[in-house]
Amino acid sequence: MDNRNQNRESNYQPKQIDEQTLQDALNVVKNLNSSNVENFIKTAEKLARENFKFIAKSKLRDFYDYVKGKELDFNNKKDWDSCKKELYLLIPKLAYQIGRAKEQGKKGGNEAIALENFEHLYSKLLEILDENNFQNFIKFFEAIVAYHKQYAG
Repeated sequence: MDNRNQNRESNYQPKQIDEQTLQDALNVVKNLNSSNVENFIKTAEKLARENFKFIAKSKLRDFYDYVKGKELDFNNKKDWDSCKKELYLLIPKLAYQIGRAKEQGKKGGNEAIALENFEHLYSKLLEILDENNFQNFIKFFEAIVAYHKQYAG
């Protein structure tokens, strides 16, 4: 990375998720339909660009793979209670990654903030998650990963 980009990156910090974006995310996951699909896409893009950009691609992909694994388990077993319990168990893994980023000091500071943002959104989404909107949750997560690839490089 050249110095110009390095300086620009070091001066940029991820934003905290604003309440409107959080509510938009919850609403589109809860009730995705043809009338709000555009908002679904815009919300996923905004989160990836403004709030999650500094999460390492491999970490975000690992979180996504974990959730996709729970989707496969659910599709095979049809045991929603077990699936949701397993989805909640990603939160301690997120806490561990936040702690590791914080240990890196200034270098990991932006990633720690981005991971905290992600953990906050993920926790809020789990609160509204049920069998009926689980596929919307998966699609939303997938859209975030896709836009993250675009914005995180």
